[in-house]
Amino acid sequence: MMTDTLLLSSEQVAALLSMSRKTFYHFLKTAAGQTFPAPMKLSYRLYRWKRDEVEAWVNGQEQAVVRD
Repeated sequence: MMTDTLLLSSEQVAALLSMSRKTFYHFLKTAAGQTFPAPMKLSYRLYRWKRDEVEAWVNGQEQAVVRD
């Protein structure tokens, strides 16, 4: 998916999910978004998501769709 970036910005996560950054933040406020991995707070207003956690979540969502 991503090269060797271990921490992803909101823009990178949104691109990985094929949505805009604004839509990504709206998604995080939904019930489905509550299952999304929590970001790491690196400093004031600087958050990053762990790539492996995001990829694991995406894979889990794909498997859930296949089972339904």
